[in-house]
Amino acid sequence: MAISSFPFDNQDSTEGQYTTLFRELQQTGVADTYGGTAWKIVAASGMNVTAQPGFALVRGHGAQNTAVEPIAIPAASSAPVYHRVVLRLDPAANSILPVVISGTAGGPVPSLNQTDIGIFEMPVATILISPGDVNVNPAKITDDRLFLGSTVGPWSTATRPSSPRYGRLGYNTTIGQWEFWNGSAWATIVPADVFARLSTLENQPYIMRSEAWRVGVAGGISIPDDVWQILDWRMDNGGQSGIGYTFESARFSFPTAGRYVYDVTLTFNSNTTGARELRLARVDGSPNGDYIDYDSRDAAKIGWTTVRLNGEVRLAANDQVILACRQTSTGNLNLISGHEYQRISFRRVGS
Repeated sequence: MAISSFPFDNQDSTEGQYTTLFRELQQTGVADTYGGTAWKIVAASGMNVTAQPGFALVRGHGAQNTAVEPIAIPAASSAPVYHRVVLRLDPAANSILPVVISGTAGGPVPSLNQTDIGIFEMPVATILISPGDVNVNPAKITDDRLFLGSTVGPWSTATRPSSPRYGRLGYNTTIGQWEFWNGSAWATIVPADVFARLSTLENQPYIMRSEAWRVGVAGGISIPDDVWQILDWRMDNGGQSGIGYTFESARFSFPTAGRYVYDVTLTFNSNTTGARELRLARVDGSPNGDYIDYDSRDAAKIGWTTVRLNGEVRLAANDQVILACRQTSTGNLNLISGHEYQRISFRRVGS
């Protein structure tokens, strides 16, 4: 029969069934907090190391060490050699013992033998022995141990696990958050102040405006060729907070210094080909202002063209910013009217 089930009263369970069950419950590793001493390899005198007491699961089998276990490391060779200390499960011998797997002189770290039903080697440490070494150098011991995982569960602050291992995760019903043990204290996955920080970010200065118009021309949105035209903005479908705007000069003013994210979209329609150009500039007294960002789109044929600027800029307190556009060919460059075609936004994102 291909189907088996276990364990049950008055029924023997085989070694294979038992270890199959445990392999599904817990992976291979030492039973200790991350970085603990269980089965840790420590340098001893001469060409020797010791394995510290501890318990480990190796492919569903248990390996208990109750005393410091000495392990001899082969003598130095004419070239550097990597030696690997493993816990070797040998089902045929009914044993799990620490074993040294030696690499070749000048070669790589030796590989592990990990089969599903036969020999299985769990890495514990890698030791580099250089030519002339007569002692194992602690600095040349690499800890390769795997650590058993911890279960996830709910608890209150009062009923937290008393001896958690590093990385233990659970849901704290008292504070209503997931938390984990970081080795010295319980820490929330989401920092406690993140919501306050998000609220602070949301309350940063911002401006959102739609529909651009040419300054000085009432209702006009036609741009003559090869001339930078400053654009004014109507706020029919937007808002602002903490950023000023002067309609007459089409200047955005920023009382608060900091880093600002900007996003500008303009859609043009022209009866000629050529480049449609867009410039974002800081007002500094020069004719076109101090350049912040620029974009140009070549229109191969007559019709609509969308130009966009987006990025981040650091502004000083009371800086003023303008937006201007032009085309490089003869004819008129018209801005397409409508909120979805002409948009500008600024938002402060940091100091």
